[in-house]
Amino acid sequence: SSKPSLVPTCIDDHDFREMGKEKKNCNWVNKNKCKNMSKEAKEACPIACQNEDKCDLPKCWKNKDWKPNKKTSEFKNCKSIKDMTKKEKKNACAAQGKDKKTYGYEACKFCKKCSK
Repeated sequence: SSKPSLVPTCIDDHDFREMGKEKKNCNWVNKNKCKNMSKEAKEACPIACQNEDKCDLPKCWKNKDWKPNKKTSEFKNCKSIKDMTKKEKKNACAAQGKDKKTYGYEACKFCKKCSK
């Protein structure tokens, strides 16, 4: 009997750079809503691009598990994003986490990229 194939969880490639440009990482791709991006970007940044061709979107973190690297009184964790304005949300979802690896959009349900 064959085992069901497990679909891997999507991970955005933190080394990817669109057209080799230093600032054009998956977070940049996410901020630009993955519009007019290369096929490489869509494959390297499946969470940013909501591309589930080869993987499943990761589960969102618990609200208090993800904290921004630059914490403020208004922005302490994922839950803080809920009541922000559209512009504030965009910046918060692009914020790097305290782990220096995970961006808000990868972890927080209020950024609407991970699976709840």
